[in-house]
Amino acid sequence: LDHPFLTPEGWTKVKDLQISQFLANKLEPDCWATTIRKDEEFELAGYFIGDGCATKTKCSIQANITSNDEVQGQRIIEIAKNLGFDCSIFTKKGTEAKTYALKSGIRKWLYDVGIAEKNSFTKVVPDWVFSGTKHQIGLFLGAYLSCDGHVTKNVDRKGNPRATRNIEFYSV
Repeated sequence: LDHPFLTPEGWTKVKDLQISQFLANKLEPDCWATTIRKDEEFELAGYFIGDGCATKTKCSIQANITSNDEVQGQRIIEIAKNLGFDCSIFTKKGTEAKTYALKSGIRKWLYDVGIAEKNSFTKVVPDWVFSGTKHQIGLFLGAYLSCDGHVTKNVDRKGNPRATRNIEFYSV
């Protein structure tokens, strides 16, 4: 509730926003990339924030991403391989969704990037994501959106008519 949004009146915390209040939007934001992270790290972080689990067990970190999209599943496997992680695949009972369990170095990476020991209630976008190039930030958002949101034309997520395209995110 303390995340700031830019309004015509200046920066306002989300808890202080009013219904129908305008938010400022810069169509071409300045972006100075200062990251040393690879493109795949941005994408993998998007998957973890969207549909991943990086919670601590008694002696390790459970590093899973759930997806029922075959294309996204193949991308998760490819990214894991490119970053040097192993990936095992399990089908969730009673559903078509698959769980992609990452290991072999993923625990260190999760701690390094600030995602370790986070669940759906405690996950946030890591600060380093904002230091990427526009392309890298786009990779993060694309992976996140593929997990935890949708884009519709002329309807909201409940099917109600809208006059414009709509993008909705369900977490973070």
